[in-house]
Amino acid sequence: MGFSSKVIKHGDVLIIELSGKIISPEDVKQISEIKDGGELEKFNKVILDCKDLTHMVSSGLNLMVRILTKSRIHGGDAVICNLNPSLINVFNITKLDNIFRIFLDREEAIKFLKSN
Repeated sequence: MGFSSKVIKHGDVLIIELSGKIISPEDVKQISEIKDGGELEKFNKVILDCKDLTHMVSSGLNLMVRILTKSRIHGGDAVICNLNPSLINVFNITKLDNIFRIFLDREEAIKFLKSN
């Protein structure tokens, strides 16, 4: 299975659904186009939904940090939800679990962003 992403606009929250494996520069470029395409200026509240994401290399983690940074620069936040156990382990090892708010499901993430 390759990588794919889908963008959903939910009120003032931008949800980016990530599926498959982020393992190549082309995969990262696909998400970078969302980040650089102006959507984060319009939607500074972002959910990275990893429900169907199975694997990610360091460049994928780096891109998530850049999305978080850009969201915060524009007065918002970026959160992550639906991480599988192996990706939770990656976030723990890299200490990114101290930087990102990680939620069990999308509903919790939306509720958090709507209250902030």
